[in-house]
Amino acid sequence: MKRTTLLLLFCLLAGRVLAIGGDIEGMTQLSLERCRELVDAGEILSMMELMERVGELSGGQLLDSMLLQSDNDYIYELEVAGIDGVVRIFYVDARNGELLEF
Repeated sequence: MKRTTLLLLFCLLAGRVLAIGGDIEGMTQLSLERCRELVDAGEILSMMELMERVGELSGGQLLDSMLLQSDNDYIYELEVAGIDGVVRIFYVDARNGELLEF
């Protein structure tokens, strides 16, 4: 039950369209349904794994997330409030949790 709740929360967050739109520098925001399929298939990290990665990156709190695709790459865009109160954007490889730089 807990896994299902976390998955649903992730998909709701990932499906949210931010003010910057659904296409970021050639990347397309994926639908809620596609997000669920990828998590269920083990292609991308689950919400629980993503939350752990956010803690490692900043010790802060995840405010928003979105799953993006560019060709065969899946990238999470994470909006995180750090413990210092500063909101930062991180890009993380959705398959392995590696921090990416753009």
